[in-house]
Amino acid sequence: MSLLDRKLPLNEQREVLGQLLAFQVSDEGVILDQDGDELYGQSTKHDLTNLRGIIEYIENESFSEGYNRCRRDINQILNNPM
Repeated sequence: MSLLDRKLPLNEQREVLGQLLAFQVSDEGVILDQDGDELYGQSTKHDLTNLRGIIEYIENESFSEGYNRCRRDINQILNNPM
């Protein structure tokens, strides 16, 4: 089994998710985002109990953030021509 696919113990999940994403992991393994909300939807397609899933989650979030920023910038330019 690859290091990326190894299931992380809770203490390692807490450290990695806390350092990279400011997430918290409860004693039951429930993952809470920066606002203290339990993760649902988008995040459930990524297994955040291993490094591969965490990396994929970060890649997906980064892409989505960049895409949304680009759309906002284009809309701003189109709505406020010089």
